[in-house]
Amino acid sequence: MTFATRLLTSRPVWDRAGLTASTLCVAHCVATPFVAAVLPIIAAMEGATHAVLALAVLSFSLLAFVPGFRKHRRSPVLGLGSAGVALIWLPVVLPESMSSESLETIATVSGGIAMVVAHLVNLYFCRTCRVCAESAC
Repeated sequence: MTFATRLLTSRPVWDRAGLTASTLCVAHCVATPFVAAVLPIIAAMEGATHAVLALAVLSFSLLAFVPGFRKHRRSPVLGLGSAGVALIWLPVVLPESMSSESLETIATVSGGIAMVVAHLVNLYFCRTCRVCAESAC
């Protein structure tokens, strides 16, 4: 098996990447109002930054949760991950007229926390699984 194949099929790598992206998403959402008050140019770039982080969260989630579900059949992880992705994407897809800063913050922080928990639980299932212990997860 080549390095690239191993990397693409290694769920723990994607769970760790998803943890990082989700944590960055939460940190970005919490810090942006404070930083934007000091540096107004940050406020102008906030929408694009959120979209990029949301895309990273979605990508890493698919790479971690779909193979994890196929192997472990733990639907709560898939459900929590899906809810987290939906909450993170809500401010990106919601029209500006229907959104507010507080709604965006609540949705993104809640979604980020849900994603962090889902990735941690997914990693736990991989570590405690007999099938994963016998072969690379």
